[in-house]
Amino acid sequence: MDAAKCAETVITSEGNAAAENREDKLEAYEIDEVEVPDCGSEDIDFEHCRIKSINHLNRFPNVKRLCLRNNLIKCLENFTPVASTLHELDLYDNQITKIENLDSLVHLTVLDLSFNRIKHIENLDALVCLRKLFLVHNRISKI
Repeated sequence: MDAAKCAETVITSEGNAAAENREDKLEAYEIDEVEVPDCGSEDIDFEHCRIKSINHLNRFPNVKRLCLRNNLIKCLENFTPVASTLHELDLYDNQITKIENLDSLVHLTVLDLSFNRIKHIENLDALVCLRKLFLVHNRISKI
């Protein structure tokens, strides 16, 4: 599968179709401008891609490290397809408000949720292999 096709099925950017026709689209996310690693790669990096949601992670069956830093992700979802391989998940600097839908990531050892909008530390019980958890600069009021 070529990289452009792989990116098209993995990343969804809200409003992308409508914005494609505008002149000011230069700073917004465009699928064909994102350099996509080989679909068989163990290290996937989609940093600064203006991604709002992730779909079809089954296209990356070998991923061990997934970097989604500096995007526009609001909720955690669709990680089940990579649950058996994913060890590191980097969601630093997004718009996440709640820790949820990570129960299937039992092999996860590193989780970075720093610089989000999280208020409560919860739903981490299933992450039995977790060794490093980063929650710097969130809205957590009580530990």
